[in-house]
Amino acid sequence: MEEKGIGELCGRIAEDSSREAAEIIRMAEEKAASRLAQAKIDADRAADDILQRAGRDSAVESRRTSSRLHLELRKMELQGREARIESVMQRVREEINSLRGTQEYPELLIRLIVDGALKLGEREMEIAVAAPDRKIFADAFMQRISEELSRAGISGPAVTLSPQPIAGTGVIVRGRSGKVEVNNTLEGRISHMGRELRMAIAKILFGEK
Repeated sequence: MEEKGIGELCGRIAEDSSREAAEIIRMAEEKAASRLAQAKIDADRAADDILQRAGRDSAVESRRTSSRLHLELRKMELQGREARIESVMQRVREEINSLRGTQEYPELLIRLIVDGALKLGEREMEIAVAAPDRKIFADAFMQRISEELSRAGISGPAVTLSPQPIAGTGVIVRGRSGKVEVNNTLEGRISHMGRELRMAIAKILFGEK
């Protein structure tokens, strides 16, 4: 899955979130409203106390109380928005994890390996994958990888499978020395695109430009 594909996946999940997760969002908003109501009560109590104690300075103190309340409301709004964005991001992670069980996953691994090898720019490479994915890398699959690398322009590729498993969905492609690597796990790509994806989600959820 290329970065564009991850972005499209994120966008689709964000749109689904606006529809299918309406009940969860409603509950979250009710909770936020409850906190807001309590904040107003607390602010009113604070204002009453200030008025009783401050007398002629009550107007000044009331403005300060109003300012504090405004900041608290803004803080709650931002927290609510961030919670909805993070909910979508979590669904992206869950859907990525579910790719491992699909028929398309081996082909995805090959594309990620070829992409990583081209970025690495070396003929000899080591591929590191998660423990559950090792069973995919039988001799025939390794031969297929070499063929695809040759087709992509890498002459005489030498590919080995790392004995050390990684965490994540996808692959890490390392050079012969092991000092240079390309993290082509989907989790790694999402982390790299984190700010961009969050902005895309916010645009879908909140209509932001």
